Amino acid sequence: MNNLPLVSVIIPCYNHQDFIEACLESVVNQTYKNIEVIVIDDGSKDETPRILQKLANKYTFSLEIQKNLGLSKTLNKAIRKYAGGKYISIIASDDYWELNKISKQVDFLENSENYALVFGKAKIVDNNNVFLGNLGDDMNEELSFETLLFDNKIIASTTMFKRDIWEKVGGFNEDSYIEDWDLWLKMAENYKIGFINENLGFYRRHGSNMSNNLLRMENAKTNIVKQWSAKDQYPLAIKLHILSKANILAPKFKKETMTLLWENKNYFFSVRYLTACIRLLFFW
Repeated sequence: MNNLPLVSVIIPCYNHQDFIEACLESVVNQTYKNIEVIVIDDGSKDETPRILQKLANKYTFSLEIQKNLGLSKTLNKAIRKYAGGKYISIIASDDYWELNKISKQVDFLENSENYALVFGKAKIVDNNNVFLGNLGDDMNEELSFETLLFDNKIIASTTMFKRDIWEKVGGFNEDSYIEDWDLWLKMAENYKIGFINENLGFYRRHGSNMSNNLLRMENAKTNIVKQWSAKDQYPLAIKLHILSKANILAPKFKKETMTLLWENKNYFFSVRYLTACIRLLFFW
């Protein structure tokens, strides 16, 4: 056991009273045992803090209940203040893992040079653990910076990354709403991103997912892509992003989509541009 590297598992919690116990159990029951579990409740308004305090008496993990700071600040705080592991894994408190997730990823990173991060596939489930679909079926064995700039294909709750590289790239951007994609790109610029072609976790889709805030999410994506404007891949990346953004926003955000299409009318002859126009006019 002493020869196995320590893995720090970070669980940021916010209003997930119905899911936190399943999440925590999937972590403490991992087949890989040299782990430390760090749980920070970020100002939950439901029963999550009470449930966590009860679970702390059952399992061994570090627990802090704080006023709301936001996800990025909470993650940076958890790693810098509490984490002592060579490797870091973060899981949202409404998701859960396969029990061999950490073991497979430690084995990968211990035997792969110049890799900053490794991730895997995930199954999508609903509130009641009913299977809804798969994430990662379109993945190859590695993910390049170019591919990642075009589209964030990394499934956040299935990741494990090296603590020292996280430090080198400056940790999570506390001003970004999509702190994970921002970090993955900073890592992918100079290091390899690995992929394990197996299901490693379960992503829970429900009404309170942060990803439901489409407009804020898409604007955050724009800001991230624009940070890489000096890269050769940027012109194609921003084009793909703008056209994807227009199609995603068109059914619900008519005014914003009209502005976006007008400002980028140079893409008019693209099929995706015309598709966005159709969605704008006919989908509600």
